Amino acid sequence: MQDMFDNAKRAAGAMVSRAAWEAERTQRISAIQRELGLLQRERASLLDQLASAVVELSRRREAMPPALKAIADRLATMEDEVRRAQTAIQTIQSEKYQPTAAPYSVSVSGPEKACATCGARMPATARFCSSCGARLS
Repeated sequence: MQDMFDNAKRAAGAMVSRAAWEAERTQRISAIQRELGLLQRERASLLDQLASAVVELSRRREAMPPALKAIADRLATMEDEVRRAQTAIQTIQSEKYQPTAAPYSVSVSGPEKACATCGARMPATARFCSSCGARLS
């Protein structure tokens, strides 16, 4: 019986030791990830500053190496593309749903009802509109 308790104590000790090691390892990883996040944000900021400087040089038509000129031209094009994409998103977000006619006609024989959302006609037994998908009462 004592051997069983000793084995259980050793197993529990090993589990506690492993859990402590895992916790310490996780803390080390988290610390490095926080540092990495700060470095990545700083790098992005520096890249933004560099890009702004190159664009400003291009706008002032100052001489710059061909590689920087190509980057400046691409940045200017990208700025236009970003503005177009943002405008397209705003346009899409402002759209309102307009139900359309059923893409196909449903032949109805017998009792029928109309969809309250789009007005399509369908059998009285239908639970969903075949045109717009609205739940029917």
